[in-house]
Amino acid sequence: MNTLWKSVSNKLLLIFSSVVIMGQQVQQPSQLTRADGPGFDFLAQAKNLRAAEKYPEAAAKALEAGRIFQQAANWPAWAEAWNEAYMNSRRFRDDSGRKQLLEQFRTAATVLQSTENMPAVAQAVIWGRTGFLHHDLGEYDLAVPLYEKAIPFAEKAGDTSYIIRLYGSAAILMWEQGDNYRALDYHEKALELATARRDTVMIVAISTNLGNVWRSIDPLKAIPFYTAALALDPQNSLSLMLLSKAYEESGNHIKALETAQSALRLATDDYEKADAFHQLGRVYGSLRQYERALDHYRKSYTLAAASYGPAHPECAKIAVFTGRVYTALHQFGAALSAFNQTLDALLPLFNPDNPEQNPTADELTTISLWVLDALNGKAETYRRQYQATKNISDLEQSLACAELALTYLQKIKLRYGDDNSKIQINSYVQASCEAAVGAAFALLRHTGNQEYAARAFRISEQTRAVVLAEALYKKEVKQIAGVPALLLESERKWHTEIAWFERKMMESDDPVYKDSLFYAKRQREDLEKQIAAQYPAYSEAISGYRNTITPDSVQQQLPPDAAVVEYFFGDSTLYTFLITSDTFWVESKPIPADFYAV
Repeated sequence: MNTLWKSVSNKLLLIFSSVVIMGQQVQQPSQLTRADGPGFDFLAQAKNLRAAEKYPEAAAKALEAGRIFQQAANWPAWAEAWNEAYMNSRRFRDDSGRKQLLEQFRTAATVLQSTENMPAVAQAVIWGRTGFLHHDLGEYDLAVPLYEKAIPFAEKAGDTSYIIRLYGSAAILMWEQGDNYRALDYHEKALELATARRDTVMIVAISTNLGNVWRSIDPLKAIPFYTAALALDPQNSLSLMLLSKAYEESGNHIKALETAQSALRLATDDYEKADAFHQLGRVYGSLRQYERALDHYRKSYTLAAASYGPAHPECAKIAVFTGRVYTALHQFGAALSAFNQTLDALLPLFNPDNPEQNPTADELTTISLWVLDALNGKAETYRRQYQATKNISDLEQSLACAELALTYLQKIKLRYGDDNSKIQINSYVQASCEAAVGAAFALLRHTGNQEYAARAFRISEQTRAVVLAEALYKKEVKQIAGVPALLLESERKWHTEIAWFERKMMESDDPVYKDSLFYAKRQREDLEKQIAAQYPAYSEAISGYRNTITPDSVQQQLPPDAAVVEYFFGDSTLYTFLITSDTFWVESKPIPADFYAV
């Protein structure tokens, strides 16, 4: 059962990708024509080598079999050979072999695209396994589109087992990127299919991952999922570690500590120990026992770097938590180094020379909430450093980091397929906006430069009616960008169907409505991607949404006798903006303790 639990992120992928071949859709060699005898001989050798744990040699034999099958246009056998190559890659000792195999899978993808009437099973194997390789390498934002590309072919091939794994793996990464409600949809679809197959192993794996998603939405709702998993495997270290997180995030630090300690006692593999040490560090950090937290983070990072590699998201995550502790201890230089360690690991184009250096907007290429946490962490570190030093350059740095976080948030949100996920991400928007607005107002007070007031207004605009306003904006821009009426009508149809199925789900628990809603959302997402790809002017306008709203642009549209008053509520400060045709005025005031009293 232990492989069942190997995930908070990529570890459960082992279950979702461990299917050897596409069920009954790919015939076994004994069932296929033997005309391609050498290919089958190489494939048999590959499987024997895998049984002997000679994984690189086995992968090489499988690729040779694939070459022969390709020459013979025996596409089902070709798919089996490539699948065999992937299965061996999961046992490679380091990432170099997986990276080389990924390049070969990309070559196989060109064969798919240049060959007519390619069987669905071959399309599903190549696109899906390429996604799994990106997933294995921690390249999460590259994996999801490939999973989505593979799913329709897997559905056409009719292999439910593989479909479950594709849905489940995509959902894991949607959760990693903060698209929680879309992840719920995909996990629930996978669970529906696994339940129909009475696949207990997959039911438990998916339920565990549903616990992870619910932990991001409401930690208390995650606890039953983890306890159900532990009922099946009480001695599982990773399940205990996840349960500890749910306890910690719901405020029960005593149970969180006890559960994390139990997880460490049961841990055997390095990655299990890394997870347990990290969770203990989190609990000690929550209890403000910072030195103990740092000690556990160091142990966790050492084990995680050996297990995953230092550039993996697991290591990047540990660095974020380490940076938070250093900030709390007022060790600001160490905190900035830790946060930049995360950015350096997750952003391939960003190679900082020093901890103060920030990525450019063009270097924010990877979609990961840990990048966002690192940018927000740097903004908070500079803010606290300013409080200690009164050095105005620290405020400038804090503002720059917070504004960069907002730019990155916009990029993340554009990838989300579910409006509820966009609403939930607003908690990050609020935190980033408050940090940026606060820094801008402080700089305004120090310098008197009205440019900081304008920056504060521009930042505050990014919290306004985010989902509804964006939807209206998209509609208008599509018309301006020349999107054909036929596509717009198709989009309207899917929006109407989604609304209808959502309403029917409120009236009935008939699973047909839930299933129909899921597919309607997928069709709408696919159409949105098609429009974005075919109409660059639309994509460019959406990318700049709300980034161009300035006091001047508002003033130009105001009649002489009109005024705009806007407010931004922080945790303890109310920021006010007043704009008329010839005036721009700002003010900040502490929020009274009884302000929200009924």
